Amino acid sequence: VARPLDPDWKERWKRWFKGFQVSPRLAVRPSWEDDPEGLDEGAVVVTIEPGMAFGTGQHETTHLCLEALDACAKGTNPPPQILDVGCGTGILAIAAARLWGAEVLGIDVDEAALRSARDNLAPNGVESLVTLSATPLAEVQAQYPLVIANIIAPVLLALADALVEHVAPGGSLWLSGVLETQV
Repeated sequence: VARPLDPDWKERWKRWFKGFQVSPRLAVRPSWEDDPEGLDEGAVVVTIEPGMAFGTGQHETTHLCLEALDACAKGTNPPPQILDVGCGTGILAIAAARLWGAEVLGIDVDEAALRSARDNLAPNGVESLVTLSATPLAEVQAQYPLVIANIIAPVLLALADALVEHVAPGGSLWLSGVLETQV
């Protein structure tokens, strides 16, 4: 006997996604909450409506990437272009675009993730800086000063060569998403 779907599940999950501060200059919040308190004047607050996609910033690997983006933004020469592989909700792409105006190509093979990411661009004012695509990594033509892939270890291993090929000379490759049990 099949149980009926819970009609309130679309709203009930929201009680577990709360806004948080990455640093005094960067925070993440869901669209139904106000900005977190205790931020610096002019801080960047990334608004995320995750829908069915991964990337609220609460997972340790995503949070570490947000911390790294914040640190990079404090540098004297943050990369002007980024490739975000497995962009999910677009949280990392949006944060980079908001923190220092980086142009970001976010790619994902999950159409639900891309829909969610597209929905998150306008509330964050980054439609002109972030491009989203279902183009497979192997078909992306350019190299980037920074390539970020926050994906589980088996996928990172499968994409290893293609990820390296997309890093511009002198660029950086940030890999995250490796769980402690996968190390």
